Amino acid sequence: IASSIPIVAITANTQDGDREACIEAGMNDYISKPFVKKQLARLLDLYFPPAEPGARKAG
Repeated sequence: IASSIPIVAITANTQDGDREACIEAGMNDYISKPFVKKQLARLLDLYFPPAEPGARKAG
């Protein structure tokens, strides 16, 4: 179950190789600060797509 939880780095590190280092460390993606809502929304949509109609909600 843990392998299905996406890990996204949100960091101020923006030097060459920082993104690659995060991916090599096992993270799924990377976003650098400051970021705009649209960038974060894209990642959320990528890793947490909307549920299928009629899908059971957690809780």
